Amino acid sequence: MFGTLSEETEVMVPASKAWALYGTLELAKLVTGKVVEAVEVVEGDGGDGSGSSCLVKLTLEYDVKEEFAANASLVTNRNLLGIMSVANEHLLKSN
Repeated sequence: MFGTLSEETEVMVPASKAWALYGTLELAKLVTGKVVEAVEVVEGDGGDGSGSSCLVKLTLEYDVKEEFAANASLVTNRNLLGIMSVANEHLLKSN
């Protein structure tokens, strides 16, 4: 059973500044040990946006073996929310 969970939040910093955190291993350094055990960057090349704020969307993809499909309800977006919270706080403090 394949599924996804996504969260989106507005960050009150320019997209280029948000990407400097989210698009690099700096995000992993920031949240490792606080919210998650490890972060793996799968894809993304970034690109500068414009304006004084931007939207950040994180997606969690999961695949549960059919024999464990009843456990799919245990998948949570808690870590995504934690990552966004820690990252947004960091971005606002360093603005």
